[in-house]
Amino acid sequence: AMQMALTTPSTTVVVAAAAGAVAVAVADDVWDSLVLRYDNCEQYIQKCTYTHWLHHILSTHACLDNEETYAMKVTLNALGECFKQHVPVCLCGDVFIYVQSPYELDCKHCFKELKENDKTYFCKSRDDCQHWNNSYYLCEDCVKELRRVRTTYNNNVALRIKWRLSRSAQILQDCVSELRQKQLQLQLQNGDDGGDINDAEDGKRWLKMAYKVDQCRQHADKLKLILHGRAGHDNDGDDDDKYDADDDEEEEEWWNTFNANFDRLVSEVKVRVPLCLCGAFFVHEPTPIDFRC
Repeated sequence: AMQMALTTPSTTVVVAAAAGAVAVAVADDVWDSLVLRYDNCEQYIQKCTYTHWLHHILSTHACLDNEETYAMKVTLNALGECFKQHVPVCLCGDVFIYVQSPYELDCKHCFKELKENDKTYFCKSRDDCQHWNNSYYLCEDCVKELRRVRTTYNNNVALRIKWRLSRSAQILQDCVSELRQKQLQLQLQNGDDGGDINDAEDGKRWLKMAYKVDQCRQHADKLKLILHGRAGHDNDGDDDDKYDADDDEEEEEWWNTFNANFDRLVSEVKVRVPLCLCGAFFVHEPTPIDFRC
């Protein structure tokens, strides 16, 4: 059964489609579907390998030898590398797969809220991926954007992290500019009429923006730690995986620039939301238990 799983006509179609994508235009949703099939096949073989191991331990008549299972995994790995040329990859380098979200999540690229049943993308490696463990989920719109730049940033971990963080900060900056423009338009249209209602709605929008900015800051701090200690932790075989100590100064300069630009974004939000006694802005989250103000 394990041998047939990699030699059936349907699997041949997967390999042929992946190999011939240069000549034939394939829709993005088709690639996503193929990656899901690839993930299901990989999980199936892993389970069968474990079952085969038990059978080999308990019986002298094993159905497959180690060479056969190894050859299947080599075939899958080669297919996975082919998929990376056509679908966005996680920060770790493995391909994204998607599910209909079973509950509400936050996109870790644009930081908008993902509703239940929204298409949500995450790393195929799951528990083996540091970023998946840090709730690195993406919305469909952000994945569409990553498809357009995958050939530029798919082959280097540091470039992926830096570009995506910079892009996230730019998305938030654009949202702040849009909120300021909307606030100005409401003031011009309504004047003093309905001012309390407009202020209340505007305050809610800025609190949501403060939450997004806060989430982005936390995400950036985690990525900085991972990037500085990434040697030996990546699973995509990048040529630049080894961390070079000579690049420390350049790396630190990039982070200083990013932090300076992000601090300006934080300052723009601070003047429009209430501040804590420590000076940081408040964010809004639903509480799981009862509290007193």
